[in-house]
Amino acid sequence: MLPYILTSIVAGAAVPYVLRKWCDSKVQKARNTSLLSSVENLFKGLETVERNQVLHGILELEQQLPIEVFKEKFRKLAERHLRFRQKVIKVPMIPFVHAFQDDPDFELEHHLKYASVASPNDDEAFKRKMEEVMFLPLVPNRPLWEAWLIDGHKGGCAIYFKVHHSVTDGISSNLLVISLTENQDGTPYIPLLTSSSSMNLTPKRKTLYTQAVRLLVAFLRVLLLPFFALVMITKLHLELLCSAPTFKSILRGPYAKDSNSKIVGWSECISLHDIKRVKNVFKVTVNDVVTAVVVGALRQYALSSCPNLTERSLQENIFFSIPISLRKSLDVSDDLSNSISGLWLKLPLKEHCEIKRLHTISQRMTHNKTYPIYAWTNLLCMVGLGYTPAAVVKQTFDPFLSKAVGIMTNVPGPQRKLYIGGVPVRLCLGLGLQPTQGGLSFTIISYDDKVSMTVLADRQENSESPMNELPSKLSELFQAEFDKLMKAADKKEAEMYNQHEPQVQQISG
Repeated sequence: MLPYILTSIVAGAAVPYVLRKWCDSKVQKARNTSLLSSVENLFKGLETVERNQVLHGILELEQQLPIEVFKEKFRKLAERHLRFRQKVIKVPMIPFVHAFQDDPDFELEHHLKYASVASPNDDEAFKRKMEEVMFLPLVPNRPLWEAWLIDGHKGGCAIYFKVHHSVTDGISSNLLVISLTENQDGTPYIPLLTSSSSMNLTPKRKTLYTQAVRLLVAFLRVLLLPFFALVMITKLHLELLCSAPTFKSILRGPYAKDSNSKIVGWSECISLHDIKRVKNVFKVTVNDVVTAVVVGALRQYALSSCPNLTERSLQENIFFSIPISLRKSLDVSDDLSNSISGLWLKLPLKEHCEIKRLHTISQRMTHNKTYPIYAWTNLLCMVGLGYTPAAVVKQTFDPFLSKAVGIMTNVPGPQRKLYIGGVPVRLCLGLGLQPTQGGLSFTIISYDDKVSMTVLADRQENSESPMNELPSKLSELFQAEFDKLMKAADKKEAEMYNQHEPQVQQISG
C-alpha cells in the first residue's frame, strides 16, 4: 500500500508534466486542438459499456415549453462553451491520451432530441421514458452531449441533458443545467458554487496571537505531515480493501445486458426548512442530515430485502465516494474543465439509533474537512494515472471502487422558483456516476427550499427480481428515515423547553 501511495504521489507530480509536453508536441500542429487534462483523460480510461461516464440533469416544467425556446437556450449554451462544439479524439501515436478538437461538422440539431410520455399523469411511465432516453449512448465522433425535450408529463414537459464526464464535472454539469433558467423578471439566473459544495483551503483572518499559534502549528505540520498523511491514508485504504462486501452482495447480478440496463428513481421532495431545523437541534450540517437519511434508508432496505441478514450480521461500515469541488466559486460562463477530487467516506451502517448515526457521520465528515490531505492525495493519484493506458487505470482503481457501495453527490441549488421562457420549473434532478457495475449513484439537489434524492442502479437480468424496485424502495425509505429524525428533533426540542420553563417561571416570579 505504501509503495502505491508513494508511486502515485510521484507520478502525480512528474508523469502528467512530461507526458503532456510530449502530447502537446503531437497536437500543436493540429488547428483548434487541446489536450484533455489528466483527470478528464482518466474518465475516458475508466469507461466501459456497463459503466459509462455520463452525467445527467433533469428540469421538470409546469407547462409546455415552445420548441423555439428550447433550441434557443441550447444554441446560446453551445456558443458560450467551446467544448460543446468540440469532439474528443485520440492523440496520434498515443491512443490512450485524448484531446478536444473542433468539430467541422457540428450542427446543433444533431444534439437536440424530442420524445413524449404515453401516459401523461403516470409518474412511473415518465421514469420509464427517462430510463429509455438516458442510457442511449452518445455518438463518439461528435461533441459528447445531448439535450432532450420530453412532452406530456403532468400537463408540462421536461428538459433532459447529458454530458460526458471528460467535458465537465458533476457539480458543474448540474449548475450548467440550472443556468438555462431565468428569474421571474426574465433576467438570467447565474448559479455559483458555495462553500458547502467546495473545499475552501483559505484560512480566515484571526488576531495576531492566533495567527502566530497557527503559524507554529503549520510549521510543525510541514515537518510531520508526510508521515502523518501516509499513515492515515494507508489505514483508510487498507480498511476499504478489507471491508466485508455484505451489502454489495445484495446488489449482485446477473445484470441486464441491453441498452436499457439501468433503473432510476427519485424521492418526494423534503422541505429544506425541516432539514435545517434538524440540523440546528442536533448542531450538525445539512450534508450530515441528508447523508444520515441515505444511510438509514440503505440499512432498512438491506434488512427488509435480504432474509439472511440480521442486525448482528450487518456489516459495521460501508464506504461511499464523495466528489469534492476544488473551486471556491464558479460562474458557469467560465471554464468548465474538471476541477474535482474525491473522498472515501466511511458510513455507520450497523448503527440502529438514528441520532448516534447522525453524530457519527458528522464527526467523520468534520475529520475529512480538517485534513484536506485526503482530497489532495486522491487528486494526485487521479492526476498521476490519468495519462496511462485504460488497463492500468482499471487495475489501479477497480479494487477500491468495487468495495464502494456508491457515489454520493450533493449539489446546492437555487432556493427560489426559476423559469425557462416564462414557464415555471417544478423540479430539478441530477444523476451522477456509479463506482462499478452493481454500485449505486445518489444525487441530492436542493431547489426552491426543497430537497430531492435521485438513485441510479443496475437492472437485474430477471425482470421479476425485487432488486429492480431498489430505486423506488430507497426513495420511499428516504422519507421514512427523515421522519424519524424529525420526531427525534421534536422530542429534543420539547425536552429543552421543559428544562428552561422552570427557570423562566422563577425569573418572572
